[in-house]
Amino acid sequence: MKFTSLLTVILLFLLPGYFSLSQIQSTTFISGKCTGANSMDPTSTVSSSAPVVTAGRVLIVSPFYSTYRTFVEFNLSGVVPENAIITRATLKLYPNSRVGNPVIHTARITAPWQENSVSWTNQPSYTNTQQVTSSLLDFQGWLNIDVKNHVQNMIAGVYPNNGWMLYHNNETENANKHYIFRSDDYADPAYHPRLEISFYIPMSVTDAVINHESSPGASDGSISPVLADGPGGTYTYQWYNKNGMMPGKTALNLTGVSYGWYGLRVTSSIAGTEPFYYAFLIGENCAEKEIEFNPGPDFIDDAMLQDRINYTDVNYGNYQMMEAYEREGYGNEYDGRSSLLRFRLWIDSELNLNKGQLQLRSSTQLSPTYSNNNARLHYVISDWSENIVTYSSIPDYSMSPLALNMPAITVSNSDFFFDLLGPLENIQEDNSHNYGWLFRLTTYDNITKYQRYYSSDATNLSQRPKINFRVSTYNAHCLSYSEMKRALDGGYSYAMDGKLKFTMDEPYELDASKYLPFTIYDKHHMVLESSDIDGVVLNGSVAPLPLNFDDNRWILDISSIPGIATGEYYILEVSNSKGDKRYLRFFYKN
Repeated sequence: MKFTSLLTVILLFLLPGYFSLSQIQSTTFISGKCTGANSMDPTSTVSSSAPVVTAGRVLIVSPFYSTYRTFVEFNLSGVVPENAIITRATLKLYPNSRVGNPVIHTARITAPWQENSVSWTNQPSYTNTQQVTSSLLDFQGWLNIDVKNHVQNMIAGVYPNNGWMLYHNNETENANKHYIFRSDDYADPAYHPRLEISFYIPMSVTDAVINHESSPGASDGSISPVLADGPGGTYTYQWYNKNGMMPGKTALNLTGVSYGWYGLRVTSSIAGTEPFYYAFLIGENCAEKEIEFNPGPDFIDDAMLQDRINYTDVNYGNYQMMEAYEREGYGNEYDGRSSLLRFRLWIDSELNLNKGQLQLRSSTQLSPTYSNNNARLHYVISDWSENIVTYSSIPDYSMSPLALNMPAITVSNSDFFFDLLGPLENIQEDNSHNYGWLFRLTTYDNITKYQRYYSSDATNLSQRPKINFRVSTYNAHCLSYSEMKRALDGGYSYAMDGKLKFTMDEPYELDASKYLPFTIYDKHHMVLESSDIDGVVLNGSVAPLPLNFDDNRWILDISSIPGIATGEYYILEVSNSKGDKRYLRFFYKN
């Protein structure tokens, strides 16, 4: 028997005046693994060619009844990505017949099983947690069972995919109530059990063009994000700032704003999809500004992960605490906890981050003298979803290097401040891989200890995590003219926007035909450009610099010099009218 999948095409919506490529994808899986078991014949297996299977109570010979169960599984690998958001998942079986009014439970199977070895005494284990109940007085066509939550967690790796078991809600009553379903061996494959799934890849920001406020009070900052994936349909946009929703700011591109943080919400017209949230920073040119990023739960992802029997598959995305925690529970079982934290924030590469301070409000802390509660932030290196992730599906994280060491803390109900500048600069270098951090104890050694802080879901706004930024942004307009020096020292100047601004306060005899002799060297003292006093270009292609009456300031355009690279140091050498040399070391910023 073979597993097959039928992937339907991506839907297209064509509306008057609007064209949208929907990214909701739908796929149908056809089962090749379906069998049954019954209590009256406990050791026998169902024939591999049996065309039907049964779920419910069956009257054999009065007053004897047998209990029947159906098992079915689908191969989901390689079609639906792990980070997909499931919008619909329907398990479909076609009843061949029905007797009475059976109430059927659909439970998730928790262990692997083989179709040809299942019997009543050799059944795979199952869980009735989140099982689905189906009850139909009349039926026509397929029995449709909503298994969306099951499939979402299977795809995300919360628990393995071992399929489902269908059984009657009362397996001891003396009543003839059952379904007979067509199996994967029914003669017509159009009636084989199937699983229909619709899904989309979560939206993301792949780039952003940010113009920072040009001067105090100019209010000319702007954000133009580039979005990818998402469910499609018709999108609506809403911008937020520190004061909440911004009236009238309902376009994808935000314009006319001052420095600060701004958050975007994107909502799709397709029912059952989730809004997308992301925030951005805007600075003020030629100035250093403080920005408090305290956006609340929409722009912060955090989830507690619990390593305890019966809780490892539970999602705590709305938990009001972030915990690095170890505590003795029942039966000498230790409850180990850790937490994920991510700020949904794009940090523009043109911003200078001068401070990035993580502020957390502590709840209760316990640090025993014989085993302190030292904790750490680890870099998370794969994606995760706040409302899906569990301890069983914890994303990959790095043991080294650490994002942050958090020393032993014993003070409760107080604000604590941690230097997060380095990790934030790492985000700035690659915003598209902002997966946040894992907060956990340094050691888990069966000793009760913990660090506990309020999460973004705390009801008290002042208790929520935030980042205190100090940012600045500078371009060539902000830079003053650098003075040429008689000898090089440890200092340097900046060249920005392809321009180097310099001055040399020494008189030249005015001669309209003369030029400023100069040479530019790289760090290996190789000549990149040079020009003499007569305006002859000796090396390279930069235009000579004419001498100007009563103005010893020059702007040298170095952007087109072959081989010049941002992030490198260079030396400018010029000569005065007496032939004396003057020097300037500069860093080519951009």
